[in-house]
Amino acid sequence: MKWTGIVLVLAAACAPRQQNTETLAESIRSFNEGVRWQRYEVAAVSIPPRERSKFVEMMDERAEDLKITDYEIVRVDRRNDKEARVHVKV
Repeated sequence: MKWTGIVLVLAAACAPRQQNTETLAESIRSFNEGVRWQRYEVAAVSIPPRERSKFVEMMDERAEDLKITDYEIVRVDRRNDKEARVHVKV
């Protein structure tokens, strides 16, 4: 019975982290799919608000020369609960 209580406490403690991880994974997928299909406004939702318009403008300028057919998420480095650096192979 003692172990059941410990496991439940550990599971409860991990729940917010798991939810953040799922949110991060969805954000990464949404950003990369947006860039892949040239839906830059969709991709920009994952970028800090003050940088969104510059990102969309920059990507629109490069859209003619940039074609992404596939991508692979290589590594995710979490900086904190709200920020991560994602390494993507295109």
